[in-house]
Amino acid sequence: MNMNQPLTTHFAMEVVPEREHAITNSLLSLTWFVAWSVSADIGGALIERRGYTEPLLLAALLYVVASILYGAFFHRVPEGRVPRSEVEIPDA
Repeated sequence: MNMNQPLTTHFAMEVVPEREHAITNSLLSLTWFVAWSVSADIGGALIERRGYTEPLLLAALLYVVASILYGAFFHRVPEGRVPRSEVEIPDA
């Protein structure tokens, strides 16, 4: 369940200066793995107490909320403000 990570990493690498790519990628990875480990503990406790239904519904709800927030955030970023990478993917 890693739908947003490639988008987040790509966007971050485009908006930070090249000299800060390594630290930015490290911080993104660190926050991802810390959140992953904490959520595994919380999910395990929920599954143990209540079964699988509530954690799966909660995960689905969080994915919907995250998708809405990503859409709202990226909708507000003007296209000209985001730098283009050196390699462009041509429209099919």
